[in-house]
Amino acid sequence: MCRGQALLALQVLRLDGKQVTEIDNLESFDQVQELYLHYNAIERIENLDFLGRLRLLSLGNNAICVVENIRHLRQLEVLDLSANQIAAVDEAELPPRLAYLDVSENPCIKSPEDAANLRRRMVQALPFLREWNRTSITPVERRQVMGEDSFVAWGKGPASRAHCLYIPVIAEKPGERSLTAKVEFRDADDLKAIARRFCHQYDISEKDSAVTDIVAQMEELISATPRHRLPARPQERQQDVDQGAEASSMRVSDVLEAQDSILRTSGQVLLQESHGVLNAAKQRIRSKRESVQNRMNKTDEEAERTVAQIAADRQAFVEGASERRQHALAALRKRKEEVLERYRGAAARGGSSKE
Repeated sequence: MCRGQALLALQVLRLDGKQVTEIDNLESFDQVQELYLHYNAIERIENLDFLGRLRLLSLGNNAICVVENIRHLRQLEVLDLSANQIAAVDEAELPPRLAYLDVSENPCIKSPEDAANLRRRMVQALPFLREWNRTSITPVERRQVMGEDSFVAWGKGPASRAHCLYIPVIAEKPGERSLTAKVEFRDADDLKAIARRFCHQYDISEKDSAVTDIVAQMEELISATPRHRLPARPQERQQDVDQGAEASSMRVSDVLEAQDSILRTSGQVLLQESHGVLNAAKQRIRSKRESVQNRMNKTDEEAERTVAQIAADRQAFVEGASERRQHALAALRKRKEEVLERYRGAAARGGSSKE
C-alpha cells in the first residue's frame, strides 16, 4: 500500500499543537474516527461534513466562540471543547449520541450555579451522556434530574446500556462446589435489589457486606472508562506533547502532501475509468447497431418470403379457379346436351302419337 492509500484509510488523525488556524482540507479523510485538534488557534468549527465516521473530536484550548456545525456527526461520542471562548451551549447543536462532553474553562461557566444548571440541561437533552466536564453522570443523578417517569422510560431505551458481571461464588458448606455466576443488569436497574436476589439465590452468608460489594462492582462497571479517552489536561500532559503525542502525530505538511498524492492518484484513476467507460459505451453502441442491423436484415428476408408466399398462393388460387371454371363449364354443357336430348326424345315421341 502506497503512502497516499495508507493516509486515505487513516482512522486516527493528530494535528494537536500544530498552530492550525482553521479546520480545512479534510475531505479525503472520510475514514477518520478520532480527530485531535486541541492546542491550536482555531476560531470556528467548520468543514466536518465529510467525517461521518467521527467518534472523537478534540478541540480543547482553541479560540472557538460558538458550538456549531457538528449536529450531523451522528456517531460522535466524545467531544472536548474545554478552554475556549464559548459563551453559551445550545444543546440543539450537539450530536444526539454524545456520551462524553467537556466544556470546562469557558465563559459559559462563570460560577458553580452556572455549571450545575448547564449540567442538568445536558443530562435532560442528551440521553447517552455518561460524563460531563470529566465527572461521571450516575444513574442516581439522572433519576433526580429527569424525574421518575422519564427515568423509567430512559431505562427501557437504547441509551440505558446492558452489562454483565461475573462473580466468583465460594463454596461454604459441605457438598457445595465453587463456581462463577453471571449477573446481568442495565444502567437504570435497581442494583441493590439485583444484588440481594443474587445473594439469596446462591445462599451467600454475610449478605449485607456481599450486597454492598456487588453493588460497588456494578457501579464501577457502569462508570467504566470509555474506549475513547479525552485528551489530558495541561497539568496531566507532562511530557506527552514533546514525546508521545509528537511521535504519533502527523504534521500539517504531511496532510497536504498526502492530499496532493491522493488527488493525483484519484485523477489518474478517474481518467482511466473515463477511458474505460467511453470504450465500453462505444462497444455497446456497436453491438446495438449490429443487433439492429441483423434484425432489419432478418425482417427484410421474412418480408421477401412472405411476399413470395403470397404470390405463390395467388397463382395457385388463380390456376385452381380457372380449372374449376373449366370443369363447371364442361358440366353445364353436358347438362345442356342431356336436357336437349331429353327434349328431342320427348318431341319425337309426341309426333309419333299424332300420326
